[in-house]
Amino acid sequence: MALTTHPFSPSKTPTVITTISEFPHNPKTLILQQCKSIRDLNQVHAHLIKTRLLHRPAVAENVLESAAILLPGAMDYALSIFRRIDRPDSAAYNVMIRGLIYKKSNPEAILMFKKMCENSVQPDEFTFTSVLKACSRLGTLHEGYAKNERWDGVVKLFRKMLESGFECDEVTMISVLPACGRVGDLELGKWISEYIEANGLKGNLTLITSLVDIIFLGTGD
Repeated sequence: MALTTHPFSPSKTPTVITTISEFPHNPKTLILQQCKSIRDLNQVHAHLIKTRLLHRPAVAENVLESAAILLPGAMDYALSIFRRIDRPDSAAYNVMIRGLIYKKSNPEAILMFKKMCENSVQPDEFTFTSVLKACSRLGTLHEGYAKNERWDGVVKLFRKMLESGFECDEVTMISVLPACGRVGDLELGKWISEYIEANGLKGNLTLITSLVDIIFLGTGD
């Protein structure tokens, strides 16, 4: 991950470390020490571009993290930085998703995840943890997509979670089962029912009700 251009023109360059040899081993130290406001981040950002330190993935990620998460009111700045990243990786997307959730922009966080998938960037466990948090704040996993009748999106998200080794819990199961019925994915619904049986979740009434729903929705009865 490397940033190519600087979105704003600082009034002056800060008196910070100017050579790679003097740069601290932990780049986050410099970023956190220097950035107390958007103006500070703007100046440090310009300095890192000038000294070409921003080509280091860890440095670029921490600039993005400072804007997206650590500084209040800097999300627009973070988005301007993100748009200038050449081929953002999962780390960059994860920072943006976390930042949007932190700023209570949960729908935008889910859209960022959708963009991540569309660009063929592989989500990881950190991605799913954040996305599930955003969905839960919207209501439930299926309600987050259901507002736009995006049931297929629920199933695709769940399948990606399984492929990445994400462990399912009762809340996730309850959210996904109605979506399986809506899109007619009875195979996945059958797998979930077997998972429920194998993991002793049969006592959860809501889960069983959702399982019944998928049977009726899937068969059209």
